[in-house]
Amino acid sequence: MDNFLPLTIYDASAGAGKTFTIVKNYLSILLQAKSRDYYRNILAITFTNKAVGEMKLRIIESLKTFSQTPVPEKHQALLAAVQQQTKLSEEEIQQKSADILKRLLHNYAAFEVSTIDGFTHRILRTFAKELEIPLNFEVALDTQSILQRAVDRLIAKAGTEKQLTKVLIDYAISKADDDKSWDIGKDLFEISKLLTNEDTLAQVNRLSHYKLQDFTLYNEQIKNEIKTLKEACVETAKNFFKLLENQGIEKDSFSGKYVPKYFEKTLSGKGTFTDRTPNWITEIRTKNLYPKKASTAQQSLLEKFQPEIASYVENTEKWFEEIYFYEQIQKSLTPLSLLTAIQAEVTQIKKENNQFLISEFNTKISEQVVGEPAPFIYERLGERYQHFFIDEFQDTSVLQWQNLIPLVGHSITTEIAENKTGSLHLVGDAKQSIYRWRGGKAEQFIGLSGKENPFPVEKSYENLGDNYRSSPAIVNFNNSLFSYMANSFPEEKKAYKNLYENAAQHPQKTTEGFVELTFLDAKNNEEADNEFPEEVEKRINKLIESNYAYKDICILVRKNKQGLKIASHLSAKGIPLISSESLLLVNSPKVKFLVALLQNMLFPNKKEVRYALLNEVFAIRENLGDYYGFITENLRKNQTDFYRDLSVDPEEFKIEKALQLPLYDIVEYAIRSFQLTTTSDAYVQFFLDEIFAFTQKNHTGILGFLDYWEERKDKLSISSPEGENAVQIMSIHKSKGLEFPIVIYPYVKDNFADLSRDNLWVDIPNSKLINPVYFSTVSTKLAAVNTTVSEAIAQLLAEKQLDTYNLQYVAFTRAEQQLYILSSFNRAAKSLPKETTFEGVLINYLQEKQLWEENKYTYQFGVFVEKTLQKEEIVIPQIPKWLSSNPETKNIQLVTKSGALWQTKAEKAIEEGEMLHELLRKIILAKDVDEVVENAYQQGLFPNNKKAYYYKSLKAVVTQPELALYFSDKVTTYTEKEIIHEHKFKRLDRLCIIDNKAIIIDYKTGNFYPKHLEQITSYAAAIKKMGYTVKEKLLVYLSDQISIKKL
Repeated sequence: MDNFLPLTIYDASAGAGKTFTIVKNYLSILLQAKSRDYYRNILAITFTNKAVGEMKLRIIESLKTFSQTPVPEKHQALLAAVQQQTKLSEEEIQQKSADILKRLLHNYAAFEVSTIDGFTHRILRTFAKELEIPLNFEVALDTQSILQRAVDRLIAKAGTEKQLTKVLIDYAISKADDDKSWDIGKDLFEISKLLTNEDTLAQVNRLSHYKLQDFTLYNEQIKNEIKTLKEACVETAKNFFKLLENQGIEKDSFSGKYVPKYFEKTLSGKGTFTDRTPNWITEIRTKNLYPKKASTAQQSLLEKFQPEIASYVENTEKWFEEIYFYEQIQKSLTPLSLLTAIQAEVTQIKKENNQFLISEFNTKISEQVVGEPAPFIYERLGERYQHFFIDEFQDTSVLQWQNLIPLVGHSITTEIAENKTGSLHLVGDAKQSIYRWRGGKAEQFIGLSGKENPFPVEKSYENLGDNYRSSPAIVNFNNSLFSYMANSFPEEKKAYKNLYENAAQHPQKTTEGFVELTFLDAKNNEEADNEFPEEVEKRINKLIESNYAYKDICILVRKNKQGLKIASHLSAKGIPLISSESLLLVNSPKVKFLVALLQNMLFPNKKEVRYALLNEVFAIRENLGDYYGFITENLRKNQTDFYRDLSVDPEEFKIEKALQLPLYDIVEYAIRSFQLTTTSDAYVQFFLDEIFAFTQKNHTGILGFLDYWEERKDKLSISSPEGENAVQIMSIHKSKGLEFPIVIYPYVKDNFADLSRDNLWVDIPNSKLINPVYFSTVSTKLAAVNTTVSEAIAQLLAEKQLDTYNLQYVAFTRAEQQLYILSSFNRAAKSLPKETTFEGVLINYLQEKQLWEENKYTYQFGVFVEKTLQKEEIVIPQIPKWLSSNPETKNIQLVTKSGALWQTKAEKAIEEGEMLHELLRKIILAKDVDEVVENAYQQGLFPNNKKAYYYKSLKAVVTQPELALYFSDKVTTYTEKEIIHEHKFKRLDRLCIIDNKAIIIDYKTGNFYPKHLEQITSYAAAIKKMGYTVKEKLLVYLSDQISIKKL
């Protein structure tokens, strides 16, 4: 531990062995510690569950091999590095590793390697009370789904709230007037994303206290401003023509008649602001307004009144600019005005489902951390963590880092032993920062790698400059290309320039490797779309002929639609693929059949629904004869015959029976009845898992699940199977952190100067209006409005250039042996592509290196070699059988309590009593009984034959004369609420409040026991301390006969 400074920054380019470095340092700290449980005091953070698994595996595997004699050759390099770091002998490392590994495996939960979201989640759980969030909140991972629901609910309120309805209708009409779709849902959904974006929270908060009526007033203010400005323009035009008339100045005396035409256009209301100011306006004061052929008299008049005419033009131009600015504000005003309303819907959805958005984690912690001392904020984590590792730091959002600083700072500035402090190891690469859209900024790591230091401690910086992944040809090509690209950054962005100027790595592999850069001749995007898939196929075929396997190849794409194009073409050519598209559940014929079956159960009389089901049956069954004959025959059948004939013996699918089952059991029943699978099918199993997860959180049955399926079907997929001999297709973002023997990267065409889809928050300077900011799409016209906007757009352009370069860097550094880059441009065009496009960058690079030839399409670096065939052991995978038991024929029970082993009447009563206890927790009003029982059944908490029993028992409780009042809306009711009394948590089954008087109800099973009295008495004491008068204490004993004991 003496070897590490409190703060160390590791700049780890692609393939630099950063995991090796992290594991070496982690083990060094662990092995030097006196305690064999010191892993408890180390926190390692990374960004994906897969990375967490890999890091844990590397640490455990290293401890295991270090404890062996001799240490395997594969781990000798790591052992030597650890020895050098710790100065321990091999025997000491061997003994300590064995002891640590044993303790770690016995206390695995304390082995802290976590994702950043997992760690922040744990902090939220720890501070739930301080943060005023429910202790048992559920994390909502699908933020966009909740935003969409919030937007839908808001639109559904049209017609019920007058002001909201008017705003929504006016917005739809304005979109239609602009020749855009009147459907406002998409626009509102896009604007709603601002609510969960860390970068926009500050601006959104500036608007949060404004209400809909404020925005309505604001809109009227803007309309009045625009009207006033337009009137001023028209009045100025009139004054101009009045001047001509009064002074006898002829229109034809003006050069090109520019000025009269300008004011004629203004007078007609067609004058507009343009960012490309004509020369005659720029020179309105300095250049003669007349041509040489004008008469001397006219020349004299124009010279005399030129200053006045110039003022007319300049004022009008200024007003046109202001009109344009206000019109831009108007365009975003309605969506912005509805942000608060959408936020209210989101809040309500979260409350209804006891959810907390994962995107809110960092913001919620930040609210508590800001301005507070670390020991208070993190007191429940104690002094536990003394050493920290943060991997992929370039992906850490600004807010995440700000939240971590107090915790880390406390440890690395506090002495934990004699002259020793904790340590922080930050590992990252600004060139691989590709998540700016979710708060991860390259500038944050660039700053820390330079002079920035948020802690009052010594900092060290280490550049991991070797590349252990890629062959020399690939490393050298990337070194040369990206160092050239560094010069294209604006002069004021020296940090960006330095980043790529210093990006060169030292290749450590000896095999030469191969890079191929090809430019297709495509006149337009449509032609390129057709050519790229064909060129990809040619390279795959060549590689297969050269003894490479399909699984050696990965195709990287920037956009999903590009991947779909490639996948569609290669599939048609019979090339085996693994892609996000092929892994979707919705593409499994068996899953499509099950979904169609559920739809048919809901709508049995709709012919089109039955037709869809029959279509899926024909897709998964063989020997069904003529398609049209099969469809026609089955469309005529009644329900009973229809399902009987489709079923496969021995278990006939009966619709009456299916409709009595919970959703999960329906699908399992269908799988058995129709014999969808006899062996394990990943798609079917993942579909069942999704249904199970849905039923645990939702109680809306088949209809609710089908709505959920429609919303999520394009995202739900199985995990990628390992070891399958197939070409992979994946996005660049998903490939980050991975490596492949061969990478083919088509569609290398990016215009990073195109900001047409970007947005910008704009401050309104010196505004008399109530709103301080607005949100606008970026345009060159907007840049011309004022200097502040112009500077913001320049910054946006530089950031987009850096992000584009970073994305290409990630793509170009995934390959181990061979890299194929496919770009395109129109060779018939008059000029080569601009350097603001990536194809232009590549061409200019070749020109710089004097390699470019006008008629040459392909450039190669390194040496292509065929793969040497090696004898591989053939392993035939054992596919497990599909296991599904019919609960009616298999007498299987899950025993969750030891008492259940004895099958006694007492055990049965206790089990039923505990179920009643659980159900009563969810009942607020007596009318809730039906819904609670049905939801519990749908969750599979009890079989169908117990529904009537629980319904009857619950009705007996809520209608008891002594209890009926406490299940009505005349009281305020809390169930399963925790209170703190004498430094202990107490959970009350039911607390009812009437006029500051409390009624405490505690449910019990079995008979009265003195401890029950002690418990409810302690509850009463706690309630009294809270300022309430305890009116009644009721013990309710849940059994066949409900009994109540008043205390």
